[in-house]
Amino acid sequence: MHHVLKLRAYVQELVQHGYHEWLPLTLTGNIVECMLEALGAQFAVLEAYEQFYRRKAPFYAFSLPIVPSAKVKMVGPKDGDQSPIYPMLPQVPEVVNKDYLTRHLTPMDLISHISQGLLAETVAWSLEESLKIAAGKEGGEENGQPAALAQHSASLVAGAPAASSVQDPVVTQPQVAWIIQQYCRNNAGVIQATCERFGVSQVNQLRGSHFRTLVSEQPQAS
Repeated sequence: MHHVLKLRAYVQELVQHGYHEWLPLTLTGNIVECMLEALGAQFAVLEAYEQFYRRKAPFYAFSLPIVPSAKVKMVGPKDGDQSPIYPMLPQVPEVVNKDYLTRHLTPMDLISHISQGLLAETVAWSLEESLKIAAGKEGGEENGQPAALAQHSASLVAGAPAASSVQDPVVTQPQVAWIIQQYCRNNAGVIQATCERFGVSQVNQLRGSHFRTLVSEQPQAS
């Protein structure tokens, strides 16, 4: 057993120079815990934004500056061989002010791109990769996307209804799980209403375009 974390991140310095492509990262071992702690610092930023403006912001609304620690951290079994790592450290001040929020605000065109098209794809990607990690299969990506999503990535990014079943395939098992657990909250009545809404009798008969619609309807900050 070992820790695995996969994520997609936009690099602020690259975005500022017009490079609008996400960077895929895979972390394994003890460094995963360090990254999760660093990412957790973003919640202080979101709380500060809500206090200032009385509304919520999504996690990706602000960039999160991270630097390597100047000190080595030894990790591994206490009575065995340990290895040195340089943990990542978030550069979030103890008091997050409006100046910090302004300097680290994600460009509005990128926020729009993420929320309107990329979010649905990323949710599906995360679900599928989580299942692969749980099964001990950490590869299987094709051009930065899971193989199961590669065949219809264009329609996912565009967020447009597909013209045929080939372009708009039925939902995958991870997508079915998300619809039932996250969107419908395991409520049988909501599940039935969702199926009737799209003219199907079972969740696994829904299409990719239906899934993207449901993802887009999840609460988003303005």
